[in-house]
Amino acid sequence: MDTETETPVYDLNMDIYYLLREEPFFAGMSRSVNKHASESVPTAGVRITDDGCGMLRDDAMLAAALRAARPGDRIVLAPGRYRPIAIDRSGRRGSPITLCGPRSAIVAGRGVEHGYTVHLDRAAHWRLRGFSVEGGQKGIVLDASDDVVLRGLRVGDTGDEAVHLRTGSSDVRVIGTTIRRTGLRMPAFGEGIYVGSAASNWCAFGGCGPDRSDGAVLLRNDIAGTTAEAIDVKEGTTGCVIRGNRLA
Repeated sequence: MDTETETPVYDLNMDIYYLLREEPFFAGMSRSVNKHASESVPTAGVRITDDGCGMLRDDAMLAAALRAARPGDRIVLAPGRYRPIAIDRSGRRGSPITLCGPRSAIVAGRGVEHGYTVHLDRAAHWRLRGFSVEGGQKGIVLDASDDVVLRGLRVGDTGDEAVHLRTGSSDVRVIGTTIRRTGLRMPAFGEGIYVGSAASNWCAFGGCGPDRSDGAVLLRNDIAGTTAEAIDVKEGTTGCVIRGNRLA
């Protein structure tokens, strides 16, 4: 008689399921996951525990995970508050790096006068999903970062704009993201989503030519409480698709 105990099978909660379903490896798949107790850190991302929370629970762990991130890794934030983050590593096309978490995982800036709360600098092929970004002079800034998806985030209480795609950040998708209360430092600069750069800034962000942050897709976002344009696509930037957004 076989007395071996069968490994329990758990279903991922729906939030995590939808996050995973859109990654290339999981595309089209809907299945349960066999889970095994282990003290080791996986080589491709962070474990997802039975309640859907990840292993990352403080700034030091998050910083270490971002420094070590490789294509295909998945970094999951637990509920809590985190210091501003800077990302300068890239995934690969078809094998992006994912940073995700619940709305109660909050990356918080140091007041509305200071810096970027989340900054991707030459960091291509990322997926940022679910968590919140609060404060900072600017909320999320992408510089020269292609094929990035910002999905289901909440961004707000910023000194200037909430989300800025610039310095040739192409093929970026901002989908289902909630933006509230911008321009707390400088109301004239309080855009919700800002794509590209004004001609007066082309030498800073476009090599003295147009800032070719082309091919942005802005879809089903909920933007309210901005002190400047809800969505501002600058001259010299092409191929942007804007559809189904709620602007108030």
